[in-house]
Amino acid sequence: MNGESTNVRPALISDAREIAEMHIEAWRKAYAGIVPDDYLASLSIDAREQGWARMIGQGMPMLWVAVSSQRITGLISFGASRETGEAPSVGELMAIYVHPEFWSCGFGRSLWLAAREELQRRGFTGVMLWVLEDNTRARKFYCGEGFVENPQRSRNITIGGQVLAEVYCETTI
Repeated sequence: MNGESTNVRPALISDAREIAEMHIEAWRKAYAGIVPDDYLASLSIDAREQGWARMIGQGMPMLWVAVSSQRITGLISFGASRETGEAPSVGELMAIYVHPEFWSCGFGRSLWLAAREELQRRGFTGVMLWVLEDNTRARKFYCGEGFVENPQRSRNITIGGQVLAEVYCETTI
């Protein structure tokens, strides 16, 4: 991680603004060419800040951040699976984003390892997630961390008026 020490910790409400700024930068870079440009351009830091503050205040799902040199470099959101029919022992990785300046520096892996440890501590034995089919960078990351894509499960979501396919991935922990 470029010689910098990284701390992964639960997010604080006071982090919400910086999380929102980092999240939007990550979305705009990661989803360029996948999600409509006008939708990415319309993302609001104020609206995202309110959403993150609300989530942090509720405590579920869990939201943790990676901090390096007193700067939030990434986030991970996780908890019990929201999928109907999943076993109670299956957790869900709902979001993981790293600021584009810090891609391929180990921050995503640090976030995932911390979340995995917390999920194990809470008694989960597996983790699932949904990832956009066209997000090859994220899919490669998840496969590298032991997730397996299940071609029998897929779904479509709509973002910015565009229908996008998602792939289901799972792993044991």
